[in-house]
Amino acid sequence: MKPFTWIVLPVLGAALSAGQDPQGQASRSRLLIEPAEMDLGEIRQAEYPLEFRFRVEGPDPVVFQEILSSCGCTNFRLELDGRRLNPGDSLPAAASGLVVGVFDARQYRNEKRTWLRLVSNAANGYAEGRIRAWIRPTFVLKPPVVRFGEVAQATVRAGSSMVPLRVQSDRPFTVDGWSELPEGVAIEDAGMVEEDEQKGVYVRLLQVRLVPAAPSGMLFGTAVARTSLEHDLEVTVQATVLGPVQYFPAGRLSFGLCEPGQERSLALRVQAAAGVQLPQPDLRLEGDAVFSAELGASQAGRLYTVQVKLKPDAAAGVHRARLHIGYPQDSGLPAHEALVVATVKGAE
Repeated sequence: MKPFTWIVLPVLGAALSAGQDPQGQASRSRLLIEPAEMDLGEIRQAEYPLEFRFRVEGPDPVVFQEILSSCGCTNFRLELDGRRLNPGDSLPAAASGLVVGVFDARQYRNEKRTWLRLVSNAANGYAEGRIRAWIRPTFVLKPPVVRFGEVAQATVRAGSSMVPLRVQSDRPFTVDGWSELPEGVAIEDAGMVEEDEQKGVYVRLLQVRLVPAAPSGMLFGTAVARTSLEHDLEVTVQATVLGPVQYFPAGRLSFGLCEPGQERSLALRVQAAAGVQLPQPDLRLEGDAVFSAELGASQAGRLYTVQVKLKPDAAAGVHRARLHIGYPQDSGLPAHEALVVATVKGAE
């Protein structure tokens, strides 16, 4: 059994102390919900109207205070003789009515347990009804997440980065257009590849591609498509597009908190991708003059190390600069920028 978490949402009214009406009077009667547990069995990801019955058992009326519910139970209300009840309304002795609402299974899958409670001044404080269901997802994706891993930008530009994705449902369906696509991703519908009405298995094949213009760096996002069913199709895509030059770290050099009068140094590694000839980079710093940058150890054409230093006479406070790394124009290599940050402690 998979773990689940209760989330309590107040649905109607302001909470009163269990077992008391607004005047602090407790009732000798009990308020009950029937059935105590409703098993919906195996259901789809959809909304389902639900109906419980409530009754007052005992000699006294009961003051209805509020409805509480956990996640999945929405828009519940009490009805007595066709009239909607509000917090503070009195339920006569021996009264019987309906608890009406919706179980929203659209965002859940597999086993789901939830509950609702009628809080009142009854002797038992509140009546509880529980709901359980096994929710069958509208779509099952294989693989669940489309992972390209690390892909060289040259491979992406050649248009050869593609991952096939099988999308299965228990009903025939079409993909009617993508409302959201992560930058650098395209998804093509290759059509239905399996239809078995007896087994209730319908499979479409999608082709997830990285487009030639996909930017270098980390790519993570969710594509959302409209479908012919009541549920959108969501596809999570992960990739790392390796440009012709990689930088470690990629975007930020942080010295952290530094003692005054202390010289500090950080290294940034500049490395060429396979098959790329790396010319010696040009370095330029813009910002606070407390930083300096110079080339350190290198492997000509393959690897360079940039040493960024914080000067020992840096004043107390936060210092920022931007390191620009450029290349000769005829190399065709894009420039790179890295943020440099240091915080120097004040004198004691």
